[in-house]
Amino acid sequence: MIKNITLFLILTIGVGFQGMAWAQGIKPAGLNAYAGAGYVEYTISAPATNFKMDRGVFASIAGEKGFGILGSYLTFSTSYLKSKGSTNYDYTPLGKTAVTANGISFDSDLFQFGLGFKIKLFESSWFRPYAEVGVLGGYYQLTYKGINSSTISSGTASDAKTKESLFDNGQYGEAGLEIDFAKEFALKVSGRILEMKTGILETLGGNRVLYRATTVFLSVLKAF
Repeated sequence: MIKNITLFLILTIGVGFQGMAWAQGIKPAGLNAYAGAGYVEYTISAPATNFKMDRGVFASIAGEKGFGILGSYLTFSTSYLKSKGSTNYDYTPLGKTAVTANGISFDSDLFQFGLGFKIKLFESSWFRPYAEVGVLGGYYQLTYKGINSSTISSGTASDAKTKESLFDNGQYGEAGLEIDFAKEFALKVSGRILEMKTGILETLGGNRVLYRATTVFLSVLKAF
């Protein structure tokens, strides 16, 4: 991860030096929009022993509106996080025997909406470090694969629920760097840490998923 962050910084700083010849066009109290992509790594707190998620991809569309005071901004974002993983499956249909299976693979799709507060240093410069905190609400979906008569430990495969969707929520912290490369455009390299909690999942025996997601991503900024 450190190697990838370093590579991002070298790339954006190099482009930024080329952009120093442009007049600073990103208005401190203006409206800015972002579009970016990167990768995400997960750390699972619960279920502690059998729920695993692989490295995934992260994409985001976001905006911000400056207050015009001390480099402060209101931010709003929509994000999509996609990954794969595996878990021990445990679902009890109403009035039927529990369907259980170990090591079942799944696809994870997360759609998140965020509202945050950002502070930028050197706000009128072409080179702007920043820090941001906020809250997130999301739509979390698991799609299970490979549940059949040969993989289940108990119950009937036809009674299994192969897809479960519910809401999750939490908070995030983000830090990064904006570098202008044109009059109304900039690059932003960012690292974000999310602390999230899902609702109760019927397919995990009534457990919640508590997870930390660490994202590294590169965005393009457009000023309006």
